[in-house]
Amino acid sequence: SFESSNKEASNAYRSGKWAEAFQSYTACLNIDAANHKLKSITYNNRAAALLMMGNAVEAIRDCTAAINEDCTNVKAYARRSHAQQDLGNIEAAVRDLELAVQLNPSYSHELKEVQRKREVLRSSSGSQATTHSRPSSASSTRPASAGTSRRYSGIG
Repeated sequence: SFESSNKEASNAYRSGKWAEAFQSYTACLNIDAANHKLKSITYNNRAAALLMMGNAVEAIRDCTAAINEDCTNVKAYARRSHAQQDLGNIEAAVRDLELAVQLNPSYSHELKEVQRKREVLRSSSGSQATTHSRPSSASSTRPASAGTSRRYSGIG
């Protein structure tokens, strides 16, 4: 069942068994494929495992899949922002956090931190460009409507 597979995945994640968590979350995705809310949460949780394994590119893909399943999943925008930061894509990170703030204003502090990071990069480079700033179709998704999580804070 979804519940038992999800519990197995969550336990693996909490135990630091990232690859096992990834595999278990992958299994969860196939159990209740019509439930968009659960799929969104599961993709986002799998993205957390990917980030812990150092795979920010795949984490961005999973966060985007989570957002495509449920565009109100604020944690998916925040987690994708963290993955973008890991890759040096500060502009994309700021855009994702701006979307997160639209959904949940408690992300404002985190957004301000990334905006400050962007300004430091701009002033040190002497231009508008930031490290690895490239447009991302993944970050163009807009939420339909308005718990904070910190980087790698866990699942959910």
